[in-house]
Amino acid sequence: LKKALSDFDNGGKRRMIARSLKWPFSAEDTKALIAQMDGHRNTISLALSADTLNKMLKSLENQDKIMDGMSSLKHNVERLTKIQTRIVLNDYQQRILHFFLRVNPQSNFQTSVRLRQPLTGLWLTESDSTFQKWISLPHSGLWLSGIPGAGKTVLSGVVIEEALQKSNSSNAIAFFYCDYKNSKSLQLVNILSSLAVQLAQQNDKAFHFLEIYYGQLNPANGLCKEPEANELHDLLSLIASTFENVFVIVDGLDECGDNVEEVAAAVRKLFETSPSISLAIFSRNEQDIREELADSFAHIEIAAHTEDLDLFVRSEMGKRKQLRNLSTQAPTLSEEIRQKLVTGAQGMFRWVTCQLDYLCDLTTNRARREALASLPPTLPETYHRLLQRVIQSGPTVSKLVRYVLHWTISEPYMALAEMRDAVSFAISEVDDFGTDDLIDTDEIFKRCSSLVRKAYTTKGEPNIELAHFTVEQ
Repeated sequence: LKKALSDFDNGGKRRMIARSLKWPFSAEDTKALIAQMDGHRNTISLALSADTLNKMLKSLENQDKIMDGMSSLKHNVERLTKIQTRIVLNDYQQRILHFFLRVNPQSNFQTSVRLRQPLTGLWLTESDSTFQKWISLPHSGLWLSGIPGAGKTVLSGVVIEEALQKSNSSNAIAFFYCDYKNSKSLQLVNILSSLAVQLAQQNDKAFHFLEIYYGQLNPANGLCKEPEANELHDLLSLIASTFENVFVIVDGLDECGDNVEEVAAAVRKLFETSPSISLAIFSRNEQDIREELADSFAHIEIAAHTEDLDLFVRSEMGKRKQLRNLSTQAPTLSEEIRQKLVTGAQGMFRWVTCQLDYLCDLTTNRARREALASLPPTLPETYHRLLQRVIQSGPTVSKLVRYVLHWTISEPYMALAEMRDAVSFAISEVDDFGTDDLIDTDEIFKRCSSLVRKAYTTKGEPNIELAHFTVEQ
């Protein structure tokens, strides 16, 4: 991993663009990794950190399933070697990639994978017949909709991983995340450009089409032009025709705001005019989207399943120091928390996360029992309770939370260190402000519990972002 990170950090911007969309190890490194995993398979409990393994076993309470999951890791490594960029690019071609790749969805994909609890989402990939038809039949359309907090973005990562397993020289994959925190990701031209770049890197002929269009936009003896949506549509159809099958996954269509109808119509048209494309779209079930997709796409309504919620609650309780010891010190309370959250979630992982955050902030088990007796039933009521608790914490905490939310919304992806410095200075009441007046970043996340979260750039640098789309709403 250190070697891969070093390659990213030292490769320059152009090289990073190309490498960010592919498996970061060479074929030789990957084969060595697979061989090493084979050698340790029978002693997997020793090869893993004992602490990590114990957490997994304790939270999921199913050793057989965990071992099956670990066995699949080898398979995932093998198939990821097959999705490396399949063409060698010179400097001119790297400039072409940089020109079209206005938004790189890789970090969003990594976040969705990171947020997934092991073994969740299997109801979709292994048991849902509608999904099985989409992943198996060429030129299939699938619309997956769900209420806020149901886990749509995490499931999109699951679907991308399933499609990656089928990726080879004949079957390509491209994905995109419409992210309300990044206004560029909500523009149709940038969405189509990103899909074109990803597919072009998987086939020489496909890249040739991208190169021709770049030349048209950047003539040697003329003014440069920006790409246009209708031209990118035609380009993507040409590129897709160089593959037998193309999986395209787009998440967060409802986050496009005023552009949602335009984007929905464009992706539907791309699907209908490109026989090799199989398209999956994740969004809320909103009228504008429903009108565009209902006739051409099979539909799956997403809600967090009881089995997934149970796995999620057990795992999250095992991770949080305030709750992990309850199973031995107060087992009745621990079981009550699990049952109350699973039954009260109404299909929302987000609701469960907020309740766990709130319970962790309480200092006694008596307070936790009282809180369980009056859980807010909806997300808006949950956020209202959180803000009431902030107000009750006093003016200094209220100012801190207000500034953090204001800057997180107005400056998405703000570096964590910058946020700490800005908030510390804003709430400081001293004239000679210095390093001794800086707030600890842990204090920021404690006071803004359930409202913001730590995220990472593609370079691994920490920043701060809203914990969920619903927070801003």
